[in-house]
Amino acid sequence: MLSISSSLSAVKKRALFAIINPKLSAGRNTQGRAPFFDIKISEEDYGSIHERDYDLELAGALGATINDREVRFAVTGLDTKRVDELLKRAKIKDSDILVGLHPGGEYLRRWPLKNYCLLLKSLSLDQRLIFLVTGNLRERRLASRLINGFGKIALNLAGELSLGELAALMRRCSLYITNDTGNMHLAAALKVNFLALFGGAPLKRFDPRVLNPNGCLLYKKVSCAPCIKKFCYSKICLKLITPEEAAKKAKEILAKIGKNAQGYL
Repeated sequence: MLSISSSLSAVKKRALFAIINPKLSAGRNTQGRAPFFDIKISEEDYGSIHERDYDLELAGALGATINDREVRFAVTGLDTKRVDELLKRAKIKDSDILVGLHPGGEYLRRWPLKNYCLLLKSLSLDQRLIFLVTGNLRERRLASRLINGFGKIALNLAGELSLGELAALMRRCSLYITNDTGNMHLAAALKVNFLALFGGAPLKRFDPRVLNPNGCLLYKKVSCAPCIKKFCYSKICLKLITPEEAAKKAKEILAKIGKNAQGYL
């Protein structure tokens, strides 16, 4: 059960329960908007604990015993095989160093595309790297704009992968660079090396390092954060993260895992 983000959504939820007349209802009493749940847990709009822990707290309230707090995602052999075949068709070898890039997601959480372009330009100075751009079908044009001019070292996979295949691809990457999206949380759950470009969303609630402490996050605390807006003209929280800063951190991660210690400017 997700947060009840407004009084209107609380009214709608209560009306739905009146129609279906469940024997028992359970959910999050967000900011006191949902006292009608039979079993409820308290929750703040911006969150005082991680999203995972809200779910576990509700499960505990329902009587479940919490023995394990890990978040896992199982990658099937079939998904791995399909990704291996896809990369083979693109003439990508097992020995190639792969870097994933995810420039899409909700508009408010997107690092500027021009910054991604500068980041890619910096990282591409090392000719051993091959870049794989992910996204949904609607983001395919965005991905094309990012890799325009980079030829065979960058592959546009937006709209071509199932969720399982995306996970298998992430596991092939030495580093996965992403906005604050579902992909970020998937990378964290898979325990792959990731670099997250995090904007003004509630950090305590959505910090991917809770799932993978070895992950890396770039975040600038600004006066208007945390923010749950749907649109923002300034996006200052993201613009304060510079391409130079992101490139430096990405190179540090690649060097640390022993894949790419030389060749950067």
